[in-house]
Amino acid sequence: MTGIWKRARGGRERLRIRRPARMLATIVIGSATVLTAGSATGLTAGAAARLTGGAAAPAAGTKPSGSAPVGRAPMLPAGARVLGPVPRSIRLHVTLALRSRDPGGMAKLAQQVATPSSGRYRLFLTPRQVRARFGSPRAAVSVIRSWLRGYGLTVSPTSGDGLLLPATGSVAEIEQAFATPIQLVRLPGGRLAYANSRPASVPARTRPWVVAVLGLDNLVLPQIYLAQSAAARRQATDPATGPSTSVPTSAGPHACHAARATPATFTAEEIAHAYEFDGLYRRGILGQGVTVALLELANYANGDITTYTRYYRIRSVIRRVRVDGGTTIRASGHAIVEATADIETVAGLAPRASILVYEAPGAGSFAAILDDYAAILQQDRAQVVSSSYGYCEQLLAAAGRRNFVNAEAGIFADMAIQAGQPA
Repeated sequence: MTGIWKRARGGRERLRIRRPARMLATIVIGSATVLTAGSATGLTAGAAARLTGGAAAPAAGTKPSGSAPVGRAPMLPAGARVLGPVPRSIRLHVTLALRSRDPGGMAKLAQQVATPSSGRYRLFLTPRQVRARFGSPRAAVSVIRSWLRGYGLTVSPTSGDGLLLPATGSVAEIEQAFATPIQLVRLPGGRLAYANSRPASVPARTRPWVVAVLGLDNLVLPQIYLAQSAAARRQATDPATGPSTSVPTSAGPHACHAARATPATFTAEEIAHAYEFDGLYRRGILGQGVTVALLELANYANGDITTYTRYYRIRSVIRRVRVDGGTTIRASGHAIVEATADIETVAGLAPRASILVYEAPGAGSFAAILDDYAAILQQDRAQVVSSSYGYCEQLLAAAGRRNFVNAEAGIFADMAIQAGQPA
């Protein structure tokens, strides 16, 4: 099963539901999207081809005086092989997670606005107020921006209410700026990846405001794991053991006959009934006036969603929002199933809600995840945020990724105190 995180005016709860993996009904499987060093495509074929034909990149310069490390270098998985330097002309996207000027106050306020007994319950802030009160100081951001530009990097505006600073540059520029070589790595599954061999360094005067530097490696990418139960496999091969013919009475979406007859599945109305949506439907609450933001690291199948909504007679408004350039069907691989299923689940349970699908490239790993969340936060167009991407925080911390977990926590606290406006 995958988890949906829902934010409704500052509150957040975890709703565990089964995902639809076909266009008409939900297959009974456990679907989880996790971050792992898997077999998805990493570097482009062109970059890999240049590995043997191009000249070796010189090692990055020694650590400048007056600099300070940020976090640790990533751990290579067992069996990984370092092949040599990444071609220096390849361009990379990095994101600097910045420290809030009052992280303790932000965490405290996030708790207060979500606690009914608090005097600040549901007293949300506007994005401008959040940035002024909890964003990094402008002077600190200006110094960091000037330092990055001094090494030739292209620096974008801050996002996430001032908590993230994205930048792009060549491998050579990034190696010099952060004083670490970027190496090409062959992972055990065969995927080519890249990784920094030393911790990133930043000027010592900026270190208090830099929580993490993300994007210096892509060892860990999102992967989808589908596990079909034995009962589902039996139903799939034996129509006589198909789904129950009893269909819950619901004022919400109704599945067509083909969906109800599909073996080993739950229809949208059966899921709604299991999670006690029927009462909401009878009161006419079908998601109208609500915008749901979906965090995705893959593209989705337009034709599949069109068929799904047509057979359920749903008229959901679904829009793509591309982050870091977005992604493509070809680059998404099997993750298309996850993105498509996420959209169909929301459309099936809340047929009158508007859906914004925030798409960032999965190859961007941790930087793409933070950029995606930050775009949702910065644009402030949704009252509900849903993500089915997860990982084990303890394992990430043990692997030197604690800074990412801390940066993500800051984004979530910011979301909790900010009032989303309809798209």
